[in-house]
Amino acid sequence: VAQSELNERHIGAIKAGAALVFAGAAGFPEADRLIEQGEEMLLEAISKQFYADGGHQSRNPEALAEAFFDLMAADAFLRERDAFDLNEALPKLGNMLRMLRMGDGGLACFHGASEGSAASLDSALAQAPGERRSFQFATQSAFQRLEAQELCVVFDVGGAPPLGYSERAHASALAFELSSETERLIVNIGAGRELSPAARQAARATNAHSTLVLGDTLSAVLEDRRGKGAARLVGPVLDDVRRSSDDSGVTVQGRHDGYKAQFGLLHRRYLFIDHDGKNLRGIDELIRPTRLKGVLVKSDIPYLERFHLHPSVRARLVEHQMALLETPGGQRWRLRTDAPNIAIEPSIYWGGIAPRESLQIVLSGAADPMGHGLAPPNRIRWALARA
Repeated sequence: VAQSELNERHIGAIKAGAALVFAGAAGFPEADRLIEQGEEMLLEAISKQFYADGGHQSRNPEALAEAFFDLMAADAFLRERDAFDLNEALPKLGNMLRMLRMGDGGLACFHGASEGSAASLDSALAQAPGERRSFQFATQSAFQRLEAQELCVVFDVGGAPPLGYSERAHASALAFELSSETERLIVNIGAGRELSPAARQAARATNAHSTLVLGDTLSAVLEDRRGKGAARLVGPVLDDVRRSSDDSGVTVQGRHDGYKAQFGLLHRRYLFIDHDGKNLRGIDELIRPTRLKGVLVKSDIPYLERFHLHPSVRARLVEHQMALLETPGGQRWRLRTDAPNIAIEPSIYWGGIAPRESLQIVLSGAADPMGHGLAPPNRIRWALARA
């Protein structure tokens, strides 16, 4: 099923190429010509739409999955005919899909994606050609995976996709999703297929993601196209992305400038996961660049740090600056913070088959516009530990 303008123009080209191949296989008139045209369309789409690491240029995991399913189906027929095959492209796409799966087998919900079907992914990936490679960071697609035992984090360390692919992209810089065993804990709101235009627009906002929001603004620009289609996402610039590992665990950091123009501050986030898979710790820093001249804002700037919870997760405050999370499978996690305020508020989840009410943990405070990020109020620490 075509999904929005993005699919009509990009993923739709792959669907059309595959359809021509299938029409030829079914014995339609001029079958050889149909197959040849389908081959050409698929090769052109592959050369244009995918990064070298196997990710789709939309940065949408579900768009990647749709393309993979269609390419796998076309490839099976073409190999039977001893025509060209897609063995160079398909292993990269398959390995990238594996990287973007959560503990329940579904996809991380970034840039317009929903969870998709874990069973369909299992079936397609089981038949994927080439060597199965596990990797933890995708340089071009700009995702990092932190994984230990049964704990899994997918971390968005990228900005907007190229303009032609950004009509469904989200302002989700430095957002993450978290699963433990086969249960999702922390999510983004996601974007299912049947969302209204207003809901889809709301899902693109930074506050629909598990990241920090400064001054109730977006971390990117939604460029109004004046009736020429959905707004394109522009920015922010992500830099200082680093990954390190030691005896205690793995740390990934990234920084973006999405709040610099309005507030004069950069947002840097550190995520740490221990090797036992029982602890996830984070630090968020709001940093005034040393070379920035003038004062853009004179008063303190409010921030909200959101942790959207999967609908199956219950949460309650148990003491000052601590919340308890409980899952249907009996997992209990404590989230502690040094932020001035912590609250539990309603949320919604659009990443599944149908919309579901959910909760979010919200940390709040106010940042100093001249702050350096090395101490409060411009440094916010939090830790999620398995009880």
